[in-house]
This record gives sequence, C-alpha cells and structure tokens, in this order.
Amino acid sequence: MKCKKCGNELTKDDLYCSECGHKVDHDEKHKEKISFISLFTYKRTAVIISILFIVAFLYFIYPTLKTNETIPPTTSDNLKKEDVKVENEVNELNDEKNYLKDKINVRENSIFNKNCENGVCENECSAVVSNDGDNKVRLSMEISFRSDDKLRFGGIEDVAVLEPYDLKKVSFSYKQDELLNIDNCEMKKSFVKFTK
Repeated sequence: MKCKKCGNELTKDDLYCSECGHKVDHDEKHKEKISFISLFTYKRTAVIISILFIVAFLYFIYPTLKTNETIPPTTSDNLKKEDVKVENEVNELNDEKNYLKDKINVRENSIFNKNCENGVCENECSAVVSNDGDNKVRLSMEISFRSDDKLRFGGIEDVAVLEPYDLKKVSFSYKQDELLNIDNCEMKKSFVKFTK
C-alpha cells in the first residue's frame, strides 16, 4: 500500500506516512477490494449476457437466415415467364370472347315448355345453337324464367359441349311451385371455354 499524498510505501500497521506525515486511510484498501469485486461481477454479468445473446441468435435468427438463402431470388427471367403466362391467359380470354361473338350462334329463339304435376311445375327452356368455328368449346348461357315480366329465376349455366361445326339443341330445366305461374324463358349466350 502506498501513501496517497507522496507515494511512499506503507505497511499495513502504519497510521501516518513516515515521509510526509499524511494520515493513512486503511478503508482505502477495503474500497480497492470492493471495487475489484464489483468489476469482476460486472465482467461476469457481461459474459453471461453475451452468451445468452449468442444462444438466442443461433436459436431464433440463424435458422431464418438459412431458410432465406435456400429460396432463389426472383430474377427478371422468372418475371418475364410470369408476364408471358399472364399475357397468354389474357389473349385466350380475348380469343374466347371473340369466338363467342363470331362463331357461336343461337339458331332458334328460346323455346319454353311447362309440365305441371301435383302443384309443382317443371319449366324447361331450350334453344338451338351452333358452333360455326373449328374449336371445341364448353358453352355457358344466361337463363331467365319469368312470370308476368317478373324475373323468378336467373343464372348462368353450362349447357353443352359443342364440337367444331356442331348444331345442337340445348336446354335447362327448373322446378318451381305452380303458383308462381312461370310463362316464358330466355336463353342468351354468355361465354365459352376452349376444351380439348
């Protein structure tokens, strides 16, 4: 232990410095010991926290980083392929729309037929349609059943698969209570889907 004032070496029993006469504070050594213990405790705590952080990183974050590495990044080639795919789908929809307009024809207007038994009527709406093109298509038609010009039932239904240059009678039936008094129907071409 050294004197705080002059730096002279002291013994543990000295009450005053033999060089300058300064009073020796024996609690200083105790404070140095406490300070060292505190410093050791802080270092140990820092090491424990660092280890916990590394373990948490390895457990929670590192697997996520590895997973992201295995997913290939989106490239402009992938985007171009997806754009081409979407463009092809849009073109096919446009082709189907034009095909419906130009190649599918309703040859006979809607024919309404009604058969009632025990208070229930089976209402049938039919039409003759033709496929005047060279594609096989699935035809969907908008169908409505009316009584006194009030719509009682309506919807879009798949009615037929038409081969190229085909002429076919298509129909749709709808059962309803006789009291509704359905008295007419209408079928309009709605859309086609190319099939193989």
